[in-house]
Amino acid sequence: MRSFGDETMGALKAYVDGIRGKTAEAQEAQDEGLSAETPSLLTLITFDREIDVVARNVSTTELVIQPAWITPRGSTALRDALALGVSIADEEEKKLKLQGKTCEVFVAIFTDGSDNASQKYSPKDISELIQVRKDRGWDFTFLAANQNAVTSAQSLNIAGKDAITVGKSRGGMLMAMKSASRKCKRSGFTPQNRMSA
Repeated sequence: MRSFGDETMGALKAYVDGIRGKTAEAQEAQDEGLSAETPSLLTLITFDREIDVVARNVSTTELVIQPAWITPRGSTALRDALALGVSIADEEEKKLKLQGKTCEVFVAIFTDGSDNASQKYSPKDISELIQVRKDRGWDFTFLAANQNAVTSAQSLNIAGKDAITVGKSRGGMLMAMKSASRKCKRSGFTPQNRMSA
């Protein structure tokens, strides 16, 4: 992430701002001209050689991003971090269903390197874990720098339409994160999204 400098902070904020009210209920209210917003909850996990849950099921309106969360330390434990995020989302989904509520789960992954530090989960483990959740209607988004995002995503069982490569040009990460927050579950990223990232 060092190569992106201060842009990382703004890009993460743009993503959080973009997912506010992304639920089906919020869309229906908006379509009917109502201002009611169904809260979106966010869990944010940072990973390198360490994995930290820096925010867990926090309202997007209450989240205050801390610069320390995105300070890189080296290495990439992507698969282990992804498995942890999925287990947290599993718990939340189960809890909401027991309360008679519905929820939609969106998982967005952003990495600037290939996995070189995961110790618990293999690519096959993650591929199977993702397939089970996709069958339940979860949406996965993969953003990657310094690699071919489509190829890397497909190795994890994430469709190429749901992956975007982040360029190193100024503003590329910001545009990629904005696009990720608005990405259509059905059709994925548009060619215009890919060009701006």
